[in-house]
Amino acid sequence: MSGYHFMDNQQLKESDPPHTLPDPFLRPDGTRAVSPEEWPEQRTYLKAMLAHYLYGEMPPAPGNVKGSVVKCSTSLDGIAIQEKVALSFGPEESLHLEFTVIRPESEGKHPVLIWNTFGEKDACPILAELIGHGIAFVSFDKEQLGVDNYAFYRESPVLRAYPGCSGRAIAIWAWGYSRIVDYLETTDYADMDKIAATGYSRNGKVALCAAVYDERITLAAPGGSGCGGSGCFRFMGDRMGEGSGVQETIGSMSQMFAYWWADGLREFGAAKDLPPADADEVAAAGGMMEQIQYLLSRMDLSLNGKLGDEWCLPFDMHFARALIAPRPLLTTDSLDDEWANPYGIQVSWRASAEIYRMLGVPENDAMFLREGKHMFSLDDWTAIADFIYFHFLPERERTDPRHMWVTLQIPEDPEADQNNTMTPKWYRKTPHFTWSAAKGAEK
Repeated sequence: MSGYHFMDNQQLKESDPPHTLPDPFLRPDGTRAVSPEEWPEQRTYLKAMLAHYLYGEMPPAPGNVKGSVVKCSTSLDGIAIQEKVALSFGPEESLHLEFTVIRPESEGKHPVLIWNTFGEKDACPILAELIGHGIAFVSFDKEQLGVDNYAFYRESPVLRAYPGCSGRAIAIWAWGYSRIVDYLETTDYADMDKIAATGYSRNGKVALCAAVYDERITLAAPGGSGCGGSGCFRFMGDRMGEGSGVQETIGSMSQMFAYWWADGLREFGAAKDLPPADADEVAAAGGMMEQIQYLLSRMDLSLNGKLGDEWCLPFDMHFARALIAPRPLLTTDSLDDEWANPYGIQVSWRASAEIYRMLGVPENDAMFLREGKHMFSLDDWTAIADFIYFHFLPERERTDPRHMWVTLQIPEDPEADQNNTMTPKWYRKTPHFTWSAAKGAEK
């Protein structure tokens, strides 16, 4: 339990919330945390808030992670070592997680990039390049810990091991990153000051969550994460701006993927009045495709893109971005991916930039937007690689990025320096929020 008191959902919905983004600097007592020294305590509070309303509580760190290399070979024409690692942990070591490590053949400490995948079909198109730059690469299948299935999620190994756990799928999968980091701490090749996490689509939501709750992850690079990821619950739009296109919302997610999120989140979406599907009924529909068709048949598609009581939430996803600060964060997304809310992604990035600015590292809060489909594209991988090189490699090894990501390079007092060319005009326009890092700690 966090020790904080949070309003219940009905109290929130009976409030009169402003139609702006919530203030991440606002403390429980109504004062504001506006200095770097005050941020760690505020961060603890915001983490508890997201666990309460969004993710559920993760299980505790098990403290008994044991790992063994069960298979080892050379890879990539001899420049890499490939290992299959098996972990056991949890109550009576009942949980198991296997993952693949591909690391440079050379000795010494190496940065590590951890990727939660959709299984063996996923492949990194720039693996040889990463290894050549001295980056170790870890990939794992998240479903070893939690079943990605509406009907059978309740039978997930982690929930069997921790029957009182309120964490839902996104949090459980994110917990897997931390168990891999536990193992990396025991190796002689992992540079523990340079651990990165990535993933795409729902796996991007997972990578973001993992970095929020485990500060040993020193760089986060979630891609295509949309609703409940790098997007925004309140403000929706495609590349043409607010109100354009149809985006995924809490309402549409809760009809298909309620098991991803804390139990009460669906009450804030447009589908809140629809009864959630019964897991036994979904299972009785048949195989995976039949279950999906059953869930689709129950959906009210007219609610897609519609908002419900999102305005009543005491947070939005700029909080998650802020909780990674001051560590480097790059989100990669497509302007053509309207379901993932390209407009809301920019809103969340702009709001989280206030926290990074307060902490003195505005360049660490980055956003990369491209053209194209909802997929982990070569452009995404290349942008992530360049971001990792920029932050993790010594100066002599850095190369000019092949893709540009967007950050805010803001003077300390932009309002007093209106003519500074480093201050973009749009920076002084904040239609989505009225607070800023520069304002004092008044009530």
